[in-house]
Amino acid sequence: MFALLAPIVVIAVILLVVQSLRGGGFGGAERAKRVAIVLMVLAVLLIVAGFTQFRLFRQPGSAATVVLVLDVSESMSQDDVEPTRMQAAKDAARVFLNEVPEDLAVGLVTFGGDAQVLARPTPNRDVVDGALTGLPRSEGTVIGDGLELAIDVVAERWLDEGDGPAAIVLLSDGRDTGSETSPLTAAERAAVVDIPVYTVVVGQDLEAAAGANTGLLAAIAQTTGGQTYTATTASGLIEVYRTIREQLVVALEITGFGVGFVIGAAFLAVAATVALLYSLRSEMTAGAKPKPRRVPRDVPRSRRPRARRG
Repeated sequence: MFALLAPIVVIAVILLVVQSLRGGGFGGAERAKRVAIVLMVLAVLLIVAGFTQFRLFRQPGSAATVVLVLDVSESMSQDDVEPTRMQAAKDAARVFLNEVPEDLAVGLVTFGGDAQVLARPTPNRDVVDGALTGLPRSEGTVIGDGLELAIDVVAERWLDEGDGPAAIVLLSDGRDTGSETSPLTAAERAAVVDIPVYTVVVGQDLEAAAGANTGLLAAIAQTTGGQTYTATTASGLIEVYRTIREQLVVALEITGFGVGFVIGAAFLAVAATVALLYSLRSEMTAGAKPKPRRVPRDVPRSRRPRARRG
């Protein structure tokens, strides 16, 4: 209702503006300037009102959820990222847990030879931290199945807690080795349900034949509206997780109510521009008109005296 009210008010204001600008000359130009100022002030006020209708990603009762998806394949034991890729991933995940808002529910899914749920989304950080301590290890890298399982976890939480913003953070150092659900198919499903996937590539030897499929991970992020990152050091991996955390916490979702105000502000800004153009045109037109010349009045002819009759 309020989303429709703002444009209606704007249309009414514009009609009043058109009515008030009728008439030309310098008087019309001055009126146009005053109207333009009023319209710009109203536009700013509408924008401010619109921003008050924005809601942060973090809000009570919104079932805001993040699922961490970790690669636990044997290649994660390599020590090109000290002390190992796996330990660096654990440490970065713990930093993420400690720095995200307390009411944000975090879950943990792993994938290697198969995909497993180690912790369902919960605000209890101890649950996820404990799951990070004893990660399973296996041969294989089923990226698609891990992503698909993470989407299932979010969907189950939505059924229990209600719909709300959600995101997935997926870390891997390898290539998909035969998931039942292809990674891009899972990514398309995430896009349909509006779950952005942030992908993280870890490791230094990324160009090797058995290295991470950076193109695939980038495509997953692009398909879902997320972003992709690369970390070659433990400290770099922590910074990547911090960057993702900042994006998730400050991500904004505009409500339909806010949309109405922003659209109204745009209309008012256009109307103000039209009023200013009208003012300039009126001034130029008035300045171009030649000033009327004063025409001297005819001087009455002197009458000749009549001759007297003799």
